[in-house]
Amino acid sequence: MVGTVTLPSHWRLKHSKNAEGQIQIDPLQARNQTARKMIQSIEIIVEDAVTKGDHAFKANIISAVGAYREAMNLLTMHQSLTEDEKSLFQDLIDDFYLQWIELLGEEGITNYIHLLGSGHMLYFLE
Repeated sequence: MVGTVTLPSHWRLKHSKNAEGQIQIDPLQARNQTARKMIQSIEIIVEDAVTKGDHAFKANIISAVGAYREAMNLLTMHQSLTEDEKSLFQDLIDDFYLQWIELLGEEGITNYIHLLGSGHMLYFLE
């Protein structure tokens, strides 16, 4: 479950067992607020979701999503970004994008990932 000790969430990560009996994460559909909480707790989710022996993959996913989280924190300040903040945003997104593509390849490129990695978000910010 996603949440804290004092404020537990009632939302659970959907999962099932595949033909070999291994637990797999089902496709996610979440509201914005839930997705934000998931990103804030990504380390816990990745630790539980990724095979125990794949430490490099875990570390790289956490690193990539950490850069994403920092970039999104800039966008949720609800104010116009300075030129330095816009540059930092794109640097963080570039870090995220490169790591994400290295980890997941072409299958990891959704429309949203493309929007970020192509620089379209920076264009809209400017």
